[in-house]
Amino acid sequence: MDSITTALPIYLEMGVKKKSTFSLNLNEYRNAHYQILNKAKILFTELVSKRIADYPAMKRVRLDYALFFGSKRAVDVANVCCIVDKFFCDTLVNCGKVPDDDWRIISNVAYAWGGIDTHHPHVELTLSEIELSVETRGSEHAQRVL
Repeated sequence: MDSITTALPIYLEMGVKKKSTFSLNLNEYRNAHYQILNKAKILFTELVSKRIADYPAMKRVRLDYALFFGSKRAVDVANVCCIVDKFFCDTLVNCGKVPDDDWRIISNVAYAWGGIDTHHPHVELTLSEIELSVETRGSEHAQRVL
């Protein structure tokens, strides 16, 4: 199977009455209250699960993340990508796209600088070296995604 590419958020708009932004980066993750982290993870899963609904079930996959930041300010790529990766892998498991997110399933993860995108800061994810699960292989659904 060829690769699949999608854009993932690096900021989440949280709060109904009082708007706040949760930045998906290690510094904010490390310092946030567990209830805020739980809300952020639920929101991320809700947003991303819609984007990956048509993805086939996978037995093995490689994940490549490229950070497109919103300014020229220096940023630690791994600080952002590691949290986006954590949330995304958990979403893959929760949506039934992979059976687990350990090394046997996700064999390789790479982070890279993608560039500056002042209009839409995001992380571009490419899933590649995909091995489909037995129940998906050869199905019409899997062929449509390719």
